[in-house]
Amino acid sequence: SFFADWLWLIPGYIARNQLLDSAAQYLALGFFGYETQNAVLERNGREAYSKALWYLSRAIVDVDLGLSSETLCATMLLGFYEVSS
Repeated sequence: SFFADWLWLIPGYIARNQLLDSAAQYLALGFFGYETQNAVLERNGREAYSKALWYLSRAIVDVDLGLSSETLCATMLLGFYEVSS
């Protein structure tokens, strides 16, 4: 799949960018919370999603951050989960 080609690269970028960290956290918590029907994980995933959206809103108004690969990747992660859930 398209995502399988680049998704494995994300761990190398964790702890470098708050937006990407929050988006990855949201994707993981949301997926595992949904799969296991764990309300705590799902709630924590929604909190990470809110945080990721806040960081995204800050990033897109910044000339450098808005065009960074980390911002694009985070946006794709957020969209990927939204489309697949």
